[in-house]
Amino acid sequence: MKYFTSDLHFDHPFVAALRGYTTDNTPVEDIRSMSVEERYKHVDVDAHDHMLLDNLLRLGKDDELWVLGDVASGSARSREKAVQLLGQLHVPRKHRHLILGNHESGMHPNAKAMADWGEVFSEIAVNGVTTITDCMGLPVPVSATLSHFPLLRSFQFGITPDGCAANALGPKWVPYALPAPSRLHLHGHTHAKTPFEFPGDDNQVNIGVDAWNGRPVSEQDIFGLYLSADRKPHPLLRL
Repeated sequence: MKYFTSDLHFDHPFVAALRGYTTDNTPVEDIRSMSVEERYKHVDVDAHDHMLLDNLLRLGKDDELWVLGDVASGSARSREKAVQLLGQLHVPRKHRHLILGNHESGMHPNAKAMADWGEVFSEIAVNGVTTITDCMGLPVPVSATLSHFPLLRSFQFGITPDGCAANALGPKWVPYALPAPSRLHLHGHTHAKTPFEFPGDDNQVNIGVDAWNGRPVSEQDIFGLYLSADRKPHPLLRL
C-alpha cells in the first residue's frame, strides 16, 4: 500500500514545541525568540522525533512511502539525524520517495544534502505524480499530483486557513506551486490541522502530520476522503 506524509521536521525544537513537546511551562512564543541551542533546553525533541518514527515503523516491506518535504529543520545536524532515523524504516529504500520542501536547503539542496537524502530515498524530485486506489481494485484509480506546496490557486485566492502557519502562503513559495489543476493534489507545508483546509476546494488533501495526528496517510484513507467529500468547489476554485 502507498503511504504519504509531510512536515516531519525531525530535530526541529520549535516545531516540536508547537506540537506539545515542551518540558516545562515556557510559552511557545518565548521559545520562538530563543536561539536554536536554547530551545533544546525546553523541548523534548527526541520524544517528538520518536513519535513520528514509531508511526512510520508500522509500515512494512511491501509498502511504499512518499514524503512530501520538510523532513528535518534544514540544518546539516537535523538532516543527519533524519537520515539516521529513516534508515530504520521497514519500507525498502527502493520504495521511498522524497518530494523536496522548503526546509530541504531552500529547494536547491547542495551536493552533500542530496547525497545524504540519497542514502534513504531512491527518488528525489520537486514534484511528482502517482495514482490512488482503494487497494481493492475498484473503482478506477485516481491520478494525483504530489508537491510540498498547495496548488497555485491557493496562493492567489488569498485565504490563510485556520491553523495554517502564518507565512505558509507567502509569495516566495509561489514559483514552486503547481499551476495546473489536477483531479487530486496531495501536499503539506501549511501545518493546518485538517486535510481539507481551503474552503470548498476538496481536490486538495493536506497529508502533513499535523492534520493526521502524526501518522502517515494510506492511499485507502485518501481515497475514502476523496469519495466522501462534498464536491461543490467555490466558484473561484472550479476546475
